[in-house]
Amino acid sequence: MLGHHSIRYSIPRKMGIEVVRYSEEYKPELAIFCNKCKQLGWRLNESFEAMKLEDPNVQFWLIFVDGEIASVAGAQELFASNADSIIKDKDFRLFFRAATLPEYYHVMPFNRYMGHNLYVQQLAQPLRRWCFARGAKRLMLTANVRNDSSPQMDKIARVTRLNEVKYCKRRGIPPMWDELGTCVLFYKEQVIFKLIEENASWWIDKGGLLKNEHC
Repeated sequence: MLGHHSIRYSIPRKMGIEVVRYSEEYKPELAIFCNKCKQLGWRLNESFEAMKLEDPNVQFWLIFVDGEIASVAGAQELFASNADSIIKDKDFRLFFRAATLPEYYHVMPFNRYMGHNLYVQQLAQPLRRWCFARGAKRLMLTANVRNDSSPQMDKIARVTRLNEVKYCKRRGIPPMWDELGTCVLFYKEQVIFKLIEENASWWIDKGGLLKNEHC
């Protein structure tokens, strides 16, 4: 399946990948994905409502592998009123409601900087473009302090910390994230990381982050 905003190519094992910006035409496929997430106990992705699909400040992208949704992630505009501290107007959250079904964890060949993270490789650049087009001043990544809605939350924080300031200094590479602390965001205590934008080009190159300019 090729939508209007899509790009397809081949990777090892002859799997076809298609990246699309979400629109209503993909709702039936997304419903199947949400049902699979519900069966896995991933409450943040178990329904359109949980994903905040209709929120005007949210945009999602979908990654199809051999015609089925393997992974999703969104970008979200944040406002100072959403949190008790740290968050400012024109902050944008990357990888909102990001999830990859377990059977697709190793579709992406291993990269020493990004691991096997399919949605980071495929969607980081489309998400950044959307945020900056809406006037983003800072790009953020957040993770709930507790795994009460998704089993991946503590993993997100652990992996992100590997690429933040103090650990990257030890490795002699430019840091990707700066950990700003914790705050209550949308009534949940969350760890907040800020993308260090001046180092983004280094990570785009080393991490093999794809442009996917047509979505």
